[in-house]
Amino acid sequence: MGEEVLADDGAARGRYRFGTAIDGLFLLGDYQQDRGSGVDARGHAVLGWDADAERYALWWFDSSGALPSGPATGSWDGATLVLERAGVARYSFTAADARLQVRIEQRRDGSGWAVVREGSYSRA
Repeated sequence: MGEEVLADDGAARGRYRFGTAIDGLFLLGDYQQDRGSGVDARGHAVLGWDADAERYALWWFDSSGALPSGPATGSWDGATLVLERAGVARYSFTAADARLQVRIEQRRDGSGWAVVREGSYSRA
């Protein structure tokens, strides 16, 4: 569980739960967001290694109901896994000091990256 800062909506509490699937080949993640009045957003992640492209691929589904146009793909930059989807969304995951740091950025109007969600999570 952790604290989050949302670009448009202020603060929230978030929870990720991770586990492996299909003989450890994929990492599955379930997410819940609570802004104080109960869970108001959910998400599901599927992360795997694309051996042909030699990069990681992340599929993200959430309670907005929109299907992703494709996976976010990327690789490790030091201790941070950085994945980008179609030049419009970027996800950064850093595991350090018994915490998971997550940063989600979007590019709007073709300009620079803007942080839309940033959180720091610890084991519950």
